Amino acid sequence: MDPAQLMWISGGLIAAGIVLLLISLGAASRSRTKLANRMAERVRQLTEQVDAMAEAQIRLTGRVGQLEQPFADAETPTSNTTEPSDPAAMSPQADSPPNAAAHPTISVHTEIVRLMQQGLDAVEIARRVSMNVGEVELVQNLHSRRKDDGAGE
Repeated sequence: MDPAQLMWISGGLIAAGIVLLLISLGAASRSRTKLANRMAERVRQLTEQVDAMAEAQIRLTGRVGQLEQPFADAETPTSNTTEPSDPAAMSPQADSPPNAAAHPTISVHTEIVRLMQQGLDAVEIARRVSMNVGEVELVQNLHSRRKDDGAGE
């Protein structure tokens, strides 16, 4: 081979190497762009989830406030440990304070506390007052917490 042919071949090899290098850099750039787009989408999804959780927390905080309010307004129920024989006495209105019409949950919360004082478990109380067990347990916990706070004062 003469030197001119050798120059052409080496030039062609160098050019081919540069083209391959540019192709691989382009593929890496597209790969990075795809990865960045996937990461941006995941961040957007996580942001939406955090926003939804924050909204749920705000709603729950408001609901806890609603559940605590009847305890602040309700009269202290008597510690009657016997079951009343009159079915009308079992109604939520039996222990209702005067403002129960303004707060329909007060009578239910008072009934929960009364049944709790009788030693019934949350499942039985939930059945009797037609509520979810979780709601009954929340009312019980709020009542216990409120009672504990009052004892410490």
